[in-house]
This record gives sequence, C-alpha cells and structure tokens, in this order.
Amino acid sequence: MQPQGGVVSGQRQDGSLLRPAVPSNDGFHNETIPSAPLADEGAEGRPSDEKGVSRMASLNRVILAGNITRDPEIRFTGQGVPVCGFGLAVNRVRSKDKDAVDFFDVSVWREQGEAVANHKKKGDPILVEGRLQYRTWEAQDGSKRSKVDVVAESVQFLGGGASNGSSE
Repeated sequence: MQPQGGVVSGQRQDGSLLRPAVPSNDGFHNETIPSAPLADEGAEGRPSDEKGVSRMASLNRVILAGNITRDPEIRFTGQGVPVCGFGLAVNRVRSKDKDAVDFFDVSVWREQGEAVANHKKKGDPILVEGRLQYRTWEAQDGSKRSKVDVVAESVQFLGGGASNGSSE
C-alpha cells in the first residue's frame, strides 16, 4: 500500500524522517529525525570515521523471559571464573490457537552465574538481558559447526516462591 501524497512511509512532507513510536513516561510518541546529515555523518546520513568511510550503527541486545529447560550447570574457566549454563524456553504466540516455543542456550558469568546455579532449577521462570554471541568450532568428525548463544549480562528471578529475587 503506497502512502498518499507521494510521501515515503516513515517520512514527512518536509523531508524529515519519522522515528517509530518509542515508550516514554507519558505513553508512546513519535520523534522527528532531521533529514540532513549531521556533522559527523557522511553523505548517506550514516556516521563516518576519520577517513570519511560510512559505518552503520550496530546494536546487539536481547531480552528474554521464559522457563529454564534444564538444571543450571556451573563450570569454572582455567582462571577460576565461574560460568553457569542453562537452556531457556520462550513461548511465542503465533495466532489464537497456535503457540510456538523458541529454545536458547544461555551463559551467565561470575556472581550472577553462581546465583542462578544455586537458586534456580528446571522449570523456574527467569528474565535474561544480554547479547547474542556467534561461535564456530570443528566437531570431532571434522565438520564445521556454528551456534548462536545468549550471553547474559543481567538476570532477574521471576515468579513466586522462596527462590524469587534479583541478581544483578
């Protein structure tokens, strides 16, 4: 569906861009972005480095709330740093009658990892905030494998019971 008046979707008639609605203290609102490049931006309106090469902004952030699928396991690196690993199931509603479940492997480091390992178990609800990490390795049969994991930077214990609390 084409917008009326020859205006590109997300762009006002004066040429300024319309940023999608973002949460604010007074509800949701839209913000206007100037259409002309800023001083540190290249001709395409993207930030550029000292050589004038345009670079895209990047963001690697994930927030997941779900249930732990296997009891958390604590391990220690060669330097003695604790890391806790567990699986996370996140329900996703696809339609009124159909649900889907996404499964993620999560790593939580240091004190937060120890807290998860000591206080959470399979089936417990948890909220994880962190980043995605892509890793590759060679399997024993010589094939190349790859996987995307969640590396938690903050966890919050959800639900009732004695193990309810926050670890940050």
